[in-house]
Amino acid sequence: MALISEPAGGPVYPERSDPWFSDGNIVLEAEGIHFKVYQGILAANSSIFKDLFSFGQGDAEHIVEKCHVVQLSDKAEDLRIVLHSLHDCTRYDHAATDKKIPLSVLIAYLRLGRKYDIAHLSEIAMSKLALECPTTLEARQHIIESSSINWPRFIDIDCTRRHHFLLVNLIREHNILQYLPYALYICATPDPNDSFEEAPWSLFSPNPESNSDERYLSTADHHACTRGQKILGQLLINRTISWIESCDTCAEQQCLSFKNVLQPRYLSPIKIGYLFHTWDTTWENMLCPGCVDLCKNINDQGAQDAWNRLPSIFGLPSWEELAGTWYVYIWSSVITTDAFLTELSIFCAF
Repeated sequence: MALISEPAGGPVYPERSDPWFSDGNIVLEAEGIHFKVYQGILAANSSIFKDLFSFGQGDAEHIVEKCHVVQLSDKAEDLRIVLHSLHDCTRYDHAATDKKIPLSVLIAYLRLGRKYDIAHLSEIAMSKLALECPTTLEARQHIIESSSINWPRFIDIDCTRRHHFLLVNLIREHNILQYLPYALYICATPDPNDSFEEAPWSLFSPNPESNSDERYLSTADHHACTRGQKILGQLLINRTISWIESCDTCAEQQCLSFKNVLQPRYLSPIKIGYLFHTWDTTWENMLCPGCVDLCKNINDQGAQDAWNRLPSIFGLPSWEELAGTWYVYIWSSVITTDAFLTELSIFCAF
């Protein structure tokens, strides 16, 4: 059996963890932790494991309870989540769009689902990402209009634990950059004038130059957010909500009074979260017909213009170019599959 280490007090053996089935027939090891599961279930859900198990019998020294041990380079928590999902379909039931998926589960599904070709898990993760980080303004507006749940709607993101920063790093890790503009927008929306934004999880708290914690933004992304926040604020004032300012074409007291009421709501302080604000039809009862047409047009065009510019504001290519990175990633993954299997076979031969 493989040892984790050989300290002065004697050998330390790998820890056993759940899931551990007494009648399981394969043991997976990650970060010094063992999981005893069923080879057939792994093979049925993963083409990578299926190919690996077809290599035949192997090293007799790597045996635990008469089961061969496969040593993996994955994080133990990621592996634990995925193994639970494969062996108990009720454990993590997050496929429905009306159910939030914990960020830890999303990470595990994305990392191991793609690495081991577990299609249904990676598809769940990608679908949740697509909903939480839309790539078109139409998709975003539809989600907001059709959902009664406040943000976050599809991924359980806790900003006080820096989950919004971790999401950015996860997107970069997997090169699914079409979701990056909106993920960075989420990081940039907090109000710099809010006293709570000095908290350790805030964009405005110190960001260490060298930190291996995945919950910190890279220096480049941190600068992109702080710089982009200023641009987004100007777009809100000068484009999307510019109609709130009085105009030369209307002197109706009703219109002026209503606009004065709205100004502090959106502009004092500036709330970037309203940059893509959908026109509220109830406003039409408080504006003259001429202002309704003019203001609605300004609002909608401003939101669309800001959306089109969102990637470039954070120093990224256009939406169309970013969408192409997904296909590049898939192709590169296909190319490296054989090399990956060879690497795995070094740790365990069957």
